[in-house]
Amino acid sequence: MGYGPYHLSTNNAHQLGDPADNDIANIANIILDRKKTIFLVILLCLGLSVFYLARTEQQYIASSQIMVTTPNLGKQTTILQALVSTGNLDITDLRSQIEIIQSPDTLRQLAEKTGLYRDPEMGGGAEISDFASLPLQRQQIILSNIGKRLSVKPVLGTAIIEISFRSNDPKKAANITNALVAIYIEGEREKARAQAKSISDWLSTRLEILRQEVRDAELALEEVREGSDVTGGKIGDSRLIQIDLLGKQLAAAQNDFVQIQSTLTQIKALKETKQDLATLPEIIDNRLIQGYKQAETALLSRRAEMAKRYGPNHPDMIALNAELATTRMNIRDEVQKLVKTLENRMEMSQETIRDIQEKIENYQKSYQDDSVSRLRIRDLESNAMAARTLFNNFMASYRESLQNIDVGGNRAQIVAAATPPVFPSYPQKSLIFGLSGITGLFLGIFIALLLERIQNVFQNSGQIERLSGLPVYGILPKIRNFKKTERASEYVLAHPASGHAELVRSLYMAIKLRDPNKKSGGRVMTVTSTLPDEGKTTTAIWLATTAAQNGEKVLIIDADMRRPSLHKDYDIGNARGLADYLSDRLPLDDTIYKKHASGVHIMTSKAIPTHALTLLTSERMESMIRRLRDIYDLIIIDVPTALVFSDARVMAKLSDKTLYVVEWKKTRRDVFMNSVKQFTDMGYQELAFVLNKTEMKHFMATDNGDLAYLYQMDKAKGKSRFSKA
Repeated sequence: MGYGPYHLSTNNAHQLGDPADNDIANIANIILDRKKTIFLVILLCLGLSVFYLARTEQQYIASSQIMVTTPNLGKQTTILQALVSTGNLDITDLRSQIEIIQSPDTLRQLAEKTGLYRDPEMGGGAEISDFASLPLQRQQIILSNIGKRLSVKPVLGTAIIEISFRSNDPKKAANITNALVAIYIEGEREKARAQAKSISDWLSTRLEILRQEVRDAELALEEVREGSDVTGGKIGDSRLIQIDLLGKQLAAAQNDFVQIQSTLTQIKALKETKQDLATLPEIIDNRLIQGYKQAETALLSRRAEMAKRYGPNHPDMIALNAELATTRMNIRDEVQKLVKTLENRMEMSQETIRDIQEKIENYQKSYQDDSVSRLRIRDLESNAMAARTLFNNFMASYRESLQNIDVGGNRAQIVAAATPPVFPSYPQKSLIFGLSGITGLFLGIFIALLLERIQNVFQNSGQIERLSGLPVYGILPKIRNFKKTERASEYVLAHPASGHAELVRSLYMAIKLRDPNKKSGGRVMTVTSTLPDEGKTTTAIWLATTAAQNGEKVLIIDADMRRPSLHKDYDIGNARGLADYLSDRLPLDDTIYKKHASGVHIMTSKAIPTHALTLLTSERMESMIRRLRDIYDLIIIDVPTALVFSDARVMAKLSDKTLYVVEWKKTRRDVFMNSVKQFTDMGYQELAFVLNKTEMKHFMATDNGDLAYLYQMDKAKGKSRFSKA
């Protein structure tokens, strides 16, 4: 049997080390093998979609579009800026309008004006005379059904809102959509009128208050003038000039004091909360501190760059951190100096304020006797003039505002009215059929892969060859009537004419024909498996026995020093064996048992798992194999399982062929491939497989071609049968 299409060669594109190609090919094979299952799943999904469409009522969706803007108040005035804003909507305002359209209050108006509470589609009834008379729970159900059929969403990048309504009647869907738009627009107009009236009322009230303030100021001025001897001429006393100058100086000093005091208060608050003082504007404006901050920023940037290359204990990083600490200390020192300067300035400002206040009090006291009336008149004249100016300005704004306010409102404009749809929007038959077919395809593939995953074992030799790309040399059946008293080493001798013995001889001949002897020396063969209890040791014993019966000089070596069992199968001791020779405690000839009835020479072993690999990889082991080639025709080495331990790969390098035992319907494919990949990854290609413990009846049904030679003629009964020996 030749190599399969996925031969595990290091130079082959389909090697085991490239799992993507293998996976795709395996999935394709599974799909082809289970195409009937996939087709049935697709038909089932299509059938379900037909059943769903037959029971689903058609729905029509009618849509309308409206553009929403802020109320048009014309030219902004100083007064109106404090009341309303104008311009285009932002996203928050647009979402607010969407919520208004689909609010319970709007839906209630829609239900009452269009009579939807009598529509059975909405959960209503023709017997209902008034929506308000319904129980609250029934009202909520009707409004909920209306809301479920309503869709309100913005058109991205615009101030347009799309309103849609779904119904089984296309005309009803269009009428309800247009009715909802009309209700919303009328509601916005009412809001605009109410807002305009509110603004107008506020302006009128404010205007009347200002007019009264002008009257009061002018009346107070007249009363003071009538009761005073001051003629109203210009006062030229120098004391007034001094008081005025000192007042300006006092205001400046107080302003400076307040600013310094505010800054110090902020500094205190920052200190209490342990925040950085360098964030204050007075500190930020300091050029020296700015220089230090820039230096700190540059150092932080350098440290971030250096941290990518160096660790925190690097000399450059330590030096940079020291420089950064010095810069920050300079910043703190300058900040403290600035704070101290502010405290000194505040004390000086307090002294200045006290001096100016004393001077003003002195001037006022000397001038008070003859200037009280003049000052009073002057203040009243200023108040009256200010009140008149404010009144005149507000009057002009008031008149302009009344002219520009759009009391009707144009917040919403219909861009496109709803029209009855021609085709139903739901269900979309072509889309549902397409999705059903695609769903059925993927579901069928999933079920096929799941079934294959459940049966993730080997059922015939062809599966092993297709998956591994390496040959299967033989198939061994499971022995049904194997007696507990019998040993594996005795079975082939005890049943030489059985079908099982014939299959072992076929395996032996396949090895000889496929792998003839080398020009010099005997043949060396390693026997392993993926996991324990797959029959590797028994297979090795049967091959050794068959070869010995054929006249070959055979040696079987128990190289499984982790769990040796060869001495038990041959019913001999293991006091002397492989470990003794490799440890140089005994000569080679003293470690080989040569008296077994099968004619096989046996080298047993002890359990020394901690030193097993060390001994097997020693130069003494290689030398022993070379020496034994000159003595024996066939050397069979029984090694541990290959998945976990590397002993098998080590011994494979010393062997001409590695016979890999796979248990039928038990060895998992993924585990098997992981184990075999360990051999192919190191470039080893001398692998051959044996499918062991097969159920012949089932195996015959799965792969007739591979089993054509597995029967023998029962001459006594005159019929063909499979051996169950």
